[in-house]
Amino acid sequence: MKLQRNIGLAGGIALVVGGIIGLGAYVLIPAIAYKAGNAAWLAICVALAISLISVLPIIQLSSALPVAGGGYMYVSRLLSPLAGLLTSSWALIGGACSVSLVSVGLVQSLAGYLPFAISPHIGAAVLVLLFYAFYFSGLRVLTGLQVLLSAQLILALLIYAYPVLWVKWTDIRIGLPATSGFAMAVILAMNISLGFQIIIEMGEEITDPKRNIPLALLIGAGVILLIYLFVLFAYTFSGFPLKTPMAVTAEFYLPPALVHFFEFGMISAALTTYNGAAITLPREIFSMSRDKTLPGFLSAVNDKGSPINATTAFFALVIAMLLLGQLLDSLGVVQIFFGEDVIEYYGFMTIMGVMLLTVLLSIAAWQLSSKYPEQVGSAYLRFAPVWLKVFIVIAVLSSLCLIVIICTKWLVPVLFVLFSLITIMYYYWRKRILLTRGWQIGNVFTETVLK
Repeated sequence: MKLQRNIGLAGGIALVVGGIIGLGAYVLIPAIAYKAGNAAWLAICVALAISLISVLPIIQLSSALPVAGGGYMYVSRLLSPLAGLLTSSWALIGGACSVSLVSVGLVQSLAGYLPFAISPHIGAAVLVLLFYAFYFSGLRVLTGLQVLLSAQLILALLIYAYPVLWVKWTDIRIGLPATSGFAMAVILAMNISLGFQIIIEMGEEITDPKRNIPLALLIGAGVILLIYLFVLFAYTFSGFPLKTPMAVTAEFYLPPALVHFFEFGMISAALTTYNGAAITLPREIFSMSRDKTLPGFLSAVNDKGSPINATTAFFALVIAMLLLGQLLDSLGVVQIFFGEDVIEYYGFMTIMGVMLLTVLLSIAAWQLSSKYPEQVGSAYLRFAPVWLKVFIVIAVLSSLCLIVIICTKWLVPVLFVLFSLITIMYYYWRKRILLTRGWQIGNVFTETVLK
């Protein structure tokens, strides 16, 4: 059941950058520019600022207590086992919907190349299954692939931005919000700013985690902001009507070879999201299984150091989310709330899961110093208590504000309430089963990992 430390600082940065700059950078930047106009830069800065501030309490947690499946372990130990199970379930649903979003977006982008029509949900499920088969190559190979794909993705986006910025940089106008679409632009920008939290899942597989996890988050955030702004300004001032697909605009000022290289970046973007999810989120399932909250077979580790059964369970959840999306779409429910844009449905589901995770993790961070003072004292990065509390309050309030906005599309909160009720019923059922064996749910796995 022991994981291997195979990921260095470069791999950690690649996980952060590749996990955040996904296909959304291709799909959503045109929509953000269309909604906010010259204030689109501010929408992205606001979204990234919210994401970064929200992750600061999590940085403190991961720097003090690097552990696999941090979402579950931190909340279960610092708050309660039930809160930990709920937090982990929200994270997994949000992560599964994030992979679904990327998969559906990729199918829609490639629809013109397919010889037949296919439902985006079903096509996305096929892509997910294909990537799942590749996962068996092992963590070391996957991490190396993440570095290469992230590098190709970044280079493709910079190649897209450079020609326009070189010629038209004097035409760039930075504006302030002037339309009612700015709030929606921020929501869309949140979809391309989420994912910082995934690095906390890898606490037992990153070398020198107390140093490398905070550094990977901070360096990765700087890289992401610069790339987003470069690409956004290039797109906005390229002279094309806003909402024109980025690949179409690239054809008019890049040679064919570079257009293909840029378009291949869409594949890299999708694969980095798949890869980041496959590497990180199954650790939540692994952690709960190791703690007996989930059945023990889900904590099995193969000879390459990967929790293969937990990964299989996560990809099964992704398929389940896609099938649920297909059902809701076929019944016309998605259209009632999101029109014809199923991407927004998966986007709202993703944000809800991540924001709920952020709220519980931030509240848990409030208890960190009192319960684990030695670990906080030896952390590579330590915030002064007063600043940590300020970050926690901002993280909770900003997350709650976004949750309130998401609740206007009440299909999303209804689904999360249903998922939460199922989780709570499972918790009490599992607790009763474990008590008959003399175990206490959420407190079986040795505390030496946290100490």
